[in-house]
Amino acid sequence: WERWLTRYENKEKYLGKDYAGHDIFQKYNERRKKELVADDGPLSDVIGLDLPSPTPFAEKER
Repeated sequence: WERWLTRYENKEKYLGKDYAGHDIFQKYNERRKKELVADDGPLSDVIGLDLPSPTPFAEKER
């Protein structure tokens, strides 16, 4: 219980909010936003891809 309470009282430290951002992580975060969050990014292209056959889950619904 004491260990949990100590971590809870210092949760800002354990969540990383007390530290400045790192250059590598900032570059990764920018790239992630471009690739994964953008409506015209690669992930949204794959999600909207029309496959030639139905998915295995569609067969279960029949």
